[in-house]
Amino acid sequence: MDVALTPARAVDAARAVDAARPLAGTAVRALGDSAALRVAVRRLRALGCAVETGGEPPPDDAPAGWLGVTGVPFRDSGAARPECRIGWSGPVAVPMTGERDVQAACGIMEVHGRAYGGPRPLPVDYLSVCAGVLAVQAVTAGVLALLRDGQALVARTSAAQAALLTLTQHIAVATAAPTSDEPDPPGGPDGAGGGRRAVPRRSGPPTACASRSTRSTPNTGGGSGPSWARNRPRSPRAGRRSSGVSAPPPARCPPDSGR
Repeated sequence: MDVALTPARAVDAARAVDAARPLAGTAVRALGDSAALRVAVRRLRALGCAVETGGEPPPDDAPAGWLGVTGVPFRDSGAARPECRIGWSGPVAVPMTGERDVQAACGIMEVHGRAYGGPRPLPVDYLSVCAGVLAVQAVTAGVLALLRDGQALVARTSAAQAALLTLTQHIAVATAAPTSDEPDPPGGPDGAGGGRRAVPRRSGPPTACASRSTRSTPNTGGGSGPSWARNRPRSPRAGRRSSGVSAPPPARCPPDSGR
């Protein structure tokens, strides 16, 4: 029979939790011998759990391993306990029995092989490690739910789900809408707040140029070249070599046909 967790008892339990070992006093039983389960066992022990491992195989619906909480310091021994079942395929409708199968079926080899011209497997148990970490997160969440007087949770995870989680950034880049516009710099498009001022792009020839009268204006400022080029106001950022941005060249008009 479950014992209700009163506010006073919750405060006492919270005070007894070591920040570095938040699961101290929790007992867990582990079944299986996959890399995912071994990673989960090491992490649970680092968090303070007393993990019991045995030679028994995991359940059929958890081919990569099974974790079950057998005791917590704030619940009766007869109460239901959280557990986590680790598989290979999970909800993915493809039969998988190991790390290489998941890498091939879920696109890890394809992404890793882009630099080599073809699919290439990762030489480490990357997805097994990720699945083990997810399993530990599930067990920790289940213990936290019990601490808050919640129900025992039964979680399921798999190496395939871990693979899809690790590929989210690649999927986002591949499915993003193409755009030719650069994002505004920090502070807005005008460069306020220390951001670099964006230079507008031109999709065609200049729509305006100096008039003929301007080009024929006598040289009154010294130097050579047309006056519109000499008298063009300098950008307030001109001369700042550290920014690495040079002013765009002035638009030039076509030569006079009569000259």
